[in-house]
Amino acid sequence: MKKQTAVEWLVDQLRNQIERGTLNAIVISDLKMLAKAMEKEQIEDAFFEGAYGGDSITAENYYNQTYK
Repeated sequence: MKKQTAVEWLVDQLRNQIERGTLNAIVISDLKMLAKAMEKEQIEDAFFEGAYGGDSITAENYYNQTYK
């Protein structure tokens, strides 16, 4: 199962808020904070997979396998 990048998730959330007419500065700030936390987790996961995954996988291959 492919994951969604933090950027893709953020864009989806912003679109949903726009469609509902509930987008404002507070919502944007909250979504930004959540997207940054998601990005941090994704970076940590990528590091762990690279450091301890046992494969000699390239960063590009990891990205493609995980998010494409």
